[in-house]
Amino acid sequence: MISEVTEKIAFIENESAYYQIGNEIDYGICGIFARDKKRRRNIEWLKRHIWKKESEILKEAIDAIKVYGCEKPIALHLGKVWDHQLIRSFM
Repeated sequence: MISEVTEKIAFIENESAYYQIGNEIDYGICGIFARDKKRRRNIEWLKRHIWKKESEILKEAIDAIKVYGCEKPIALHLGKVWDHQLIRSFM
């Protein structure tokens, strides 16, 4: 089943300009999420409790893409792009 799906969408890889990982991942990814809105304002808390774990997931995702020899750029989809302090700290 998976190979059938992969074969049917394989053409998309050649047409895409880059890979995007996540969707608005400023506060977490894959079940790791800062639900408490007050703590979201605390960058040090985010670094210790959310981003540390999230970085491991992101690294594995990027490594998985590179395993296939892909040379395309990889984009992280951040949501709060207007919050420069948050974005700088995340990166």
